[in-house]
Amino acid sequence: AGVHFKPYWELAKKGEMTDVSPLSNPNLVKAGMMSFTKSSYVDLDRAAAVQIKHHTKEYDTINPKAVTTISFRCAAPVVSSPKQTNISYWAVAENCCSIDDDASLGSSSAHRFWCSGWQQKGGVGLAVAPSPGYKKAINESSTEFHLTSVNGAIYTQWSHGVSSQQASRLRIGIISLLLPLAFPLLVVVEVFVVGHCATVCCDEHTQLTPYRNI
Repeated sequence: AGVHFKPYWELAKKGEMTDVSPLSNPNLVKAGMMSFTKSSYVDLDRAAAVQIKHHTKEYDTINPKAVTTISFRCAAPVVSSPKQTNISYWAVAENCCSIDDDASLGSSSAHRFWCSGWQQKGGVGLAVAPSPGYKKAINESSTEFHLTSVNGAIYTQWSHGVSSQQASRLRIGIISLLLPLAFPLLVVVEVFVVGHCATVCCDEHTQLTPYRNI
């Protein structure tokens, strides 16, 4: 479990800001982790998905061929109101969205999303690098819904997890609950160990020499 949470702890070391408003200036944020206000949410109604094609070659001495793989980049504005058009923070993710080209859906391309935590309000944002794929998805959202991505906008992995401060308070609370239970257990372990050692020492001093035929 520690390996999976390592990226989160590394970001937490860079600092954390709490009660971050989606309207705040992103250029003033120097933290790797941001706990947004309770009213903040990921606006799925103005999210966008883009398809990224990766071209590689399979080297085969007999029949070399090119291989194309497809992945998706997902982006949605983090807002406090559906009327907000200047976006300072974006929620981004990979391969939790798709584009369905189906005229029966009422649009030439309908975007679908199932990114973890995007349905929750007041999430925690972990800053990520602005990759070309994310930029493309953000441009798609901005163009489609007439949004303005402000200069220095921060890309985040949106999570409905706990902030580092909340985690610290949780650990302290658990320790305070378990400490009264731990003391009797330590006493029992100490009695067992002391008793066991006393028995072993006694056995070592009273052990008889085994009988051997000569």
